[in-house]
Amino acid sequence: MSSRPLFLATTALEEFWDRTQEIVFLGYWCLSADRHDITTSPTPHVMPSPWDDRERFYRAASYIKECSEALLRQLSGYLNGIHRTDYSERYWRIVLGPWLILYSHIIYDRFVLLQSALDRYSGLQTIVMHESSFRTPADFTEAEGFAASDAYNLQIFSQLLKLMGLSFTSKRYNESFGSNPQTSSRAWALSFAEKLIRLPFEARATVTIRKTNLSPFEAWKLAWATRFRALPLDFGFERRFDRTPAIFNEDRLGLGKLPCDDPFQRILRALLPSHFPTLYLEGYQVAHARIAKTRQTPIVISGYAWYGDEGFTFYAAHAAAKGSQLVAVQHGGAYGAYRSAPYEAHERRMADYFFAWGWAGEQMPKCGNIVTPRFPPLQHPVRRRTAGNTALFIATGQPRYLYRFHSCPVGSQWEDYFDWQHRFLTHIPDKLRSFVCFRPYPAPYGHTGELRVRRSFPSISWDDSRRFAYEKLVKARIVVIDHLGTVLLEALAANVPTILFWDPNRWEARPEVQTHLEQLRQAQILWDSPEGAAEKLAEVYAEPGRWWNTDDVQSARREFVIYQAFTKQDWISNWIDNLRKISKGRGGGLG
Repeated sequence: MSSRPLFLATTALEEFWDRTQEIVFLGYWCLSADRHDITTSPTPHVMPSPWDDRERFYRAASYIKECSEALLRQLSGYLNGIHRTDYSERYWRIVLGPWLILYSHIIYDRFVLLQSALDRYSGLQTIVMHESSFRTPADFTEAEGFAASDAYNLQIFSQLLKLMGLSFTSKRYNESFGSNPQTSSRAWALSFAEKLIRLPFEARATVTIRKTNLSPFEAWKLAWATRFRALPLDFGFERRFDRTPAIFNEDRLGLGKLPCDDPFQRILRALLPSHFPTLYLEGYQVAHARIAKTRQTPIVISGYAWYGDEGFTFYAAHAAAKGSQLVAVQHGGAYGAYRSAPYEAHERRMADYFFAWGWAGEQMPKCGNIVTPRFPPLQHPVRRRTAGNTALFIATGQPRYLYRFHSCPVGSQWEDYFDWQHRFLTHIPDKLRSFVCFRPYPAPYGHTGELRVRRSFPSISWDDSRRFAYEKLVKARIVVIDHLGTVLLEALAANVPTILFWDPNRWEARPEVQTHLEQLRQAQILWDSPEGAAEKLAEVYAEPGRWWNTDDVQSARREFVIYQAFTKQDWISNWIDNLRKISKGRGGGLG
């Protein structure tokens, strides 16, 4: 522990730093890309991540789950009283669950970060945000956007320090906390067109499908095959409700008085009045009345509309309360793979049925496997020749601040992820590097990683990440992927020569998938170091097919695809079979 007074920078907002003092940065998120000049000075002092201790990380994930469940139980009763309703805990789980996960995870992380800094250094000074500048999110979408912003995180740090009994100089912040998404004319036109197409068939529909991995064309193809019993609702539905300002009356302030004995859970409740989205309190009656007028079908299916699609979550909660069956469909490659996957856990608990992409076993109640149409078109015979000269490097990204305790880099650990990229690109030969096409994550989130790559390796080219990855990967000679996610499933399903590498101490897989990952390691597809992956790329680049088409490589690839990317050319019959099972289970039929 140091006894020397230091200044603690909690975010990247420099106007809240005191440069006359020696600065300790709470995390690497303080050193964002638009402040890259800091990285050219002597190495800054950055607090280590408390989550480098992986057992502590997973204890935290388990503890936060308990906190969320306890708070959900209290909020269910409290909101029923405020709104004069009598909905079940499940109803409120559907409506509030995504926000509760976000809220409890980010508050706990920020609390532990501050505790770690205060324990390490005595006499720390900082500048906090004045409470007149605090913002209350309108809904989950805005809360999620806020959570990635420096301003909202400064608000959280400021509030936590006050609750911890500390007082510091405060300043006002008058800028926006984040953008407010607007409905585009294209979205309005698509909504209007879908409503017109649906109108003749709505009375006979028994299944509503919204926001899965089906394209609009595929969704209407399924509708035709079911004689319009299963109807898509991807555009013709209100996604967000009108913003409602927070009113700090007895109802809102009462959120902060919910009783609790656990010290951290008391903090969660104390912060509720300023963080609880207005949609669920001030705006609830209008949203509820609007959804109550909408006809609900007996079966409601979605992949990712459970998060941020507030119109749908209200619709699904209302439908479930009236006896409809909710079906969640996997929508990302982390499902079934990550050791900790809060969203997967939420969907499996909230829904009546959960469909995975191949890894659901018979021992999993009310779970099954379903074909996602994105994989079958990628299926090709084993390649006998290489394609083009490009070595396509596909990267990923997340916000600089932790927003979920899931099994991948979080917070400051993203700095190590970008360091692995740098090590890989440094280790490949200069001539080969000129054939590398780097595909960054579409949202940079202010990380310095992309800037480092551009500066250090000017010879590599850059892909337009606004286009779908598979459009480029199927034309590549070889693909390099540095993370555990959906795109590796696409690459392996497409049978494109692929080299994978990531830190197994960050991208931690659950035991069921470890056998398949070990097979990829034995086939030298997956590497646990960037240097090993770089050497393999240099070894096979000239003729990747000679290595890729060998029996052991193809066997490992097929086994992984079967387990994680279930494919079947006739995906429609697979969907209809699954819908019929659900329909029969509730005493109905699917035409």
